[in-house]
Amino acid sequence: MGFPGARTSCRPASQIVAHLPKDHPPAANELVSAEDPAREPLIFFPARDMPGFVAEIRPIFHGMPFPRVRTRVVHQETALGFVAAGVAFTLLPEAVTSCVPSSVRVARIDSCSTTVMYVAEPRTLTPAARLFRRALFGATAAVSASSSASSA
Repeated sequence: MGFPGARTSCRPASQIVAHLPKDHPPAANELVSAEDPAREPLIFFPARDMPGFVAEIRPIFHGMPFPRVRTRVVHQETALGFVAAGVAFTLLPEAVTSCVPSSVRVARIDSCSTTVMYVAEPRTLTPAARLFRRALFGATAAVSASSSASSA
């Protein structure tokens, strides 16, 4: 994958994981089937604003009814706030787990595939872009290390 005048890199694979209210039964497990959270209401994302992300989520529930959508939000922080309040569950990239409130439990979904993030950046970065790059790459490295340790 290339873009003229830009450096490209591929970040480690990341998985979409379920973020569940801590007192919901599936939250007790580190690994759940898609059917477990599908029985609960879902905080989801508008397909018009986030078509790529929505396209990653839909196959998780292939062959079963899609969970009832309680509300749609654009920001992951808002989704996590609803989950922390016990309103519903949501699905987010594994990299988000570093900022999950203590009232939210994260569980891998057994039928969920991993995703790969490609980064394209100009050859010269502003100071703010350098900080963002460092945070982004640090988060994906931490998730990759965590995934490697948990699968060993």
